[in-house]
Amino acid sequence: MILIFSPQEWSHQFVSKHHYAIEFSRLDTVYFFEPVQCGLGRLSINLYNPYLNNKNLNVLRLWLPLPYFLQFKAKSLFNIICKYFINYVIRKYNIRAKILIDFGYHDIIKTWTFINCKTKIYFPVDDFHNLPISLRGCNYFWSVSKNVCDKFNTRKIEMNFINHGLNRQFAELARERLKLINNNAWNRAGSKIQVGYSGNLAISFLDRELILFLIENFPDCDFNFYGQYKYNGNAEFLNWIDKLKDFKNVHLFGQLAVEDLSRSLFSMDILLICYKPDFKNYHLENTHKLNEYLSTGLPLLSSRVSVLNNDNFYYQIHSSDLQNTKKMFEMAISEVNMPNTTLMAMRINYALRFTYEENIAFILKDTFVTF
Repeated sequence: MILIFSPQEWSHQFVSKHHYAIEFSRLDTVYFFEPVQCGLGRLSINLYNPYLNNKNLNVLRLWLPLPYFLQFKAKSLFNIICKYFINYVIRKYNIRAKILIDFGYHDIIKTWTFINCKTKIYFPVDDFHNLPISLRGCNYFWSVSKNVCDKFNTRKIEMNFINHGLNRQFAELARERLKLINNNAWNRAGSKIQVGYSGNLAISFLDRELILFLIENFPDCDFNFYGQYKYNGNAEFLNWIDKLKDFKNVHLFGQLAVEDLSRSLFSMDILLICYKPDFKNYHLENTHKLNEYLSTGLPLLSSRVSVLNNDNFYYQIHSSDLQNTKKMFEMAISEVNMPNTTLMAMRINYALRFTYEENIAFILKDTFVTF
């Protein structure tokens, strides 16, 4: 059995925690704990299976009848109460885990010493500025951020870096495209160049000025945005969305399920990552969408990504040098018009090294766990 503690709820909008849960469920029974919720109402312990065809995947939703402010104003008390009920759930369902994985449950539980499990993995994904520097009772450490590994550096256990995973939907499409490329059978579809961006349009480190610059300077290209944009946000955010809607060559699609998102991105010609570092939540280091983008083989325009040593894989852009950004975009268009299939294959093969299946095999080998 595998215990996964996630700071995100289960939803159709998957991030790494959900993908790891699905892949691990191919090996053994998984219990995916959502963040504990509290507020008015009755105690609720809801264990459910989100997929009829996957009996190994179980999602645990725990609702505590406590004042909402308790988790912020009395954290120690809140942690003790959560610890009690998580222990209760583990006993109730007779969960005997081989592996415990904590993806960032630090706001709810301080340490996992109370759970009897031989292999406990702390796996912080996001490099938040307020991330508590504690191993939390775990004996293994993994992160997709080298910066996080450096923060937690200790002689007690090894700090292991692992790249963001590539889910099965993207991997399957990538292998199909790679087969076409190797057989000299791949051809671009369509005439007008389609540019794709996948991600939340409300994130603080999104380089909005750079995106607007590209839209304005390349009116003959369609810019397609896949990600949440319908928020009751502040005036600045709403103004930014209104600006996007004013352009005839901009299309906002909102959130898509992973199957639809993968097909949509594979239908693009150019893909965008437009971030600017705030050195609190983003450090120009890595992003989960990088391998998804590379798996398409398509030209990628991105602000600097330090995890990607091979600069030939992408065209680097930044709002501090708009003239060079325009030049990089023109080079990407040239690649669309005259595809470099060798480079496309290199991008795809790089991404396929980091499927979730491969990442899990790597983790199990390092932790000496077998199923």
